[in-house]
Amino acid sequence: NACPSLIHEVFWFNLQPSKADAKKRAWFEDRRFRQAVAYAVDREAIIRNVFLGMAHPVFGPTSEANREWFYSGLRKYSRDLSRARTLHSEAGFRWEGQELRDRAGNAGEFTIIFNTGVKFRQNLATVLQEDLAALGIKASLVPLEGKTLLEKINRTFDYDACLLATA
Repeated sequence: NACPSLIHEVFWFNLQPSKADAKKRAWFEDRRFRQAVAYAVDREAIIRNVFLGMAHPVFGPTSEANREWFYSGLRKYSRDLSRARTLHSEAGFRWEGQELRDRAGNAGEFTIIFNTGVKFRQNLATVLQEDLAALGIKASLVPLEGKTLLEKINRTFDYDACLLATA
């Protein structure tokens, strides 16, 4: 019997003011930047190609399987690169060729850390990387051993973005 799981994959940005790169933190703190990234992600392709149709998109901190805490009123993001580009323009970004640049001319690039040893997460990270590239963002993938990854996200905060499962 298959049923929804309380575990889901989460992608987030480092908003710790003391450790994040100042220019990147300014991007990550801008709601328009984050929403543009959300519009760049093709969740249906991820469900089809990474999870072989055995997943559902989640648009908040809990899945619909968690009947106690699930809230269905959150905004749902479908892939919309036009809307994503509009949001980035409103946030002061521009494109030079295929590359996103901020007001100061800095290239829109950051790293995504994730744990090694989980093949579908590697595949998911690769799809995210490709989706972000379509928006002009260069996302470098950094697979880490579990203990090192947990140290970065819980203690040192030395990372840009993270992809990890939560329950």
